[in-house]
Amino acid sequence: MNATSSMASGFASGVFFGEAQPNNWSVREKLPELCAGNPGPEQITVDAFTLYARMHAVYWRDTSLCTKHWLRGANWQAGAGEASWSAAQAQAQGAWSSIRPSIESGDSAIRWDKHLVACLDASFSKADWKRYQAELPTRPFALVHGDAHAHNFMWVGQRTAAARQCLIDFEMVGVGSNAQELGQYVISHVPPEMRRARAKEWVATYHTALLTALRERGLESEAVTYTFEACFAEYVMGGAGRWAWFVPVLIAMGLPAPMNQYFHDQLAAFLHDHLSDPADMPMPRV
Repeated sequence: MNATSSMASGFASGVFFGEAQPNNWSVREKLPELCAGNPGPEQITVDAFTLYARMHAVYWRDTSLCTKHWLRGANWQAGAGEASWSAAQAQAQGAWSSIRPSIESGDSAIRWDKHLVACLDASFSKADWKRYQAELPTRPFALVHGDAHAHNFMWVGQRTAAARQCLIDFEMVGVGSNAQELGQYVISHVPPEMRRARAKEWVATYHTALLTALRERGLESEAVTYTFEACFAEYVMGGAGRWAWFVPVLIAMGLPAPMNQYFHDQLAAFLHDHLSDPADMPMPRV
């Protein structure tokens, strides 16, 4: 959903991130009206992360998810479905291979950041099913939205005491990394300067809300063992890995160059801030 589908009863929360976000380019002139009297992007992000925490807690490390083969990633979590995983990786690998010559020749419509290029090269060199399967037990899994960004939240009841966000568009719902959704969200929509100032606070809010929800379910041991440090590390690695897959695919799709430049710049800033050594880059997250 994009901002053009806004209605009197609600509209995409992504509009609160302003005209820099590509999903808002078609409604620039409406942004002041839509944003007036509503929370800003910082509060919207806090609320979104709290909603993610509540969702993730419901099926936290629930192995029954792996039997629901209609959920994206369920087979992979169970150690099956290598062909579909490899096909998804090949889609991004093929896109990156097709883009690489134009970067080398200087003919690309994108102004490429050298560190981002090195990180993507390193990421794609690691894509391997056995390596992926070895990684899975090292991080929690949950029911995840799968397409985490602010335009997949609906803002309803605006300018009233009942105003709130609702998650929408569950096309990519599946089994996967909980904290990856947080990294995916901020790279998609949050300006780098705002992210730098607030990310640890936001992730801490998420972590606290998640642990509270786990304890309400009687999962005290899970709440004790899942540390903030582990959560934040996966926010970084999951976000970097997910967007390592997205950026080549989006460019290969032929999106307008300014839109591709925006997502390139968002990922580049994130990588400069969190992964100074390309060797630390995770494989693409499909």
